Amino acid sequence: MSSVDFLLSTDFSGVATDFVAPWSKYDDFGGESLSYFDLDGAKPFPSFAPDDSSWISSLFQQPALPVPAQQVKQPPPPPPPDRPSACAYSQAPLSYQSSSFLFIDDAPSSPEETKVTPVEIAIQSQPPAQVRTRTPNEIRTFSVSGALTGNWNCMSIKSVKVMLVYAPLTRGNGKVEFVAKDILGGTRVVTVKEDGSFRFNNLSLSESSTKHHEREFCLHFTAIGTDGVELMHQLSESFYAYSHKKVLQRRETVKLREISKNRTDNLVGGETLHIVGFPFKQGADFDIVFRTPHGNVRAHNYEFFSESVLYFQVPAYPVPPSQLQHLHEIKVTVVATNEGKLFSNPLEFTYIVRK
Repeated sequence: MSSVDFLLSTDFSGVATDFVAPWSKYDDFGGESLSYFDLDGAKPFPSFAPDDSSWISSLFQQPALPVPAQQVKQPPPPPPPDRPSACAYSQAPLSYQSSSFLFIDDAPSSPEETKVTPVEIAIQSQPPAQVRTRTPNEIRTFSVSGALTGNWNCMSIKSVKVMLVYAPLTRGNGKVEFVAKDILGGTRVVTVKEDGSFRFNNLSLSESSTKHHEREFCLHFTAIGTDGVELMHQLSESFYAYSHKKVLQRRETVKLREISKNRTDNLVGGETLHIVGFPFKQGADFDIVFRTPHGNVRAHNYEFFSESVLYFQVPAYPVPPSQLQHLHEIKVTVVATNEGKLFSNPLEFTYIVRK
């Protein structure tokens, strides 16, 4: 039975007490007729007699009331993704579309599009390779300058400090050994300028390298923040401190006497020998070079026993053994250098080719 049939089958001859029609207004319950009004201002329904049920069918023939469209609540805009600090990255500005609250990201989306700009200390003018020490009557000064690169402003760098350290004994050695004795003179803390540049104009040394086991020196630069925190470091190139020019002449001229063994049958190298000469100076530019018919090769793993005795490992021959089977032995010469330019007298050495 439908809802309409149910209503039509109901007896409405009595007083309406159990059923209340929608949108109805009762003038009284005992009168001869009732008036019904549409709440939206439509025309009132006609009067009817208590025993007339035809009005019920007319109710379901009336047009349905308009249902207001349900407003779909827009979800809140997603939070912007985490971005790298502006100190390290250069990114496009972010924008928002107010009409739809959609997040629009104009920044690069792939690692290839994002360029990293590191903040570094660039040394523009290095200290002299040979720094003469001051005397009681004269202070011999030297200068160095540099600049901060990258977006250094966001790091709140205020000043740069310089200290004296020993030059690494081998290339690529990141160990920093500070000079315990205070022999560096001059202004050692300067303020960084607005363009990121800095300059030390009056540095000086009071002792020569001969008083430090012939060790060379480096300048160690440190960027200092406004809160006094050390932010980054940089080493200068190595330099040698001397007091008299005769010391330089003696240092540049290396003389070799003999090698503990003047031949090897190991073409792949690695055999440990020692060489006698004078003077061997510990520094990044020191080298023992094997000059062969197939090119020069350098020894490695230097161990300075003294200024006149040095241990090293024989380098591998520059050509694979398979290409040398037609030879019995290969004559080479061995030379040494303290600063990479002037070389010592040569000593003979022989590689034996195994059959």
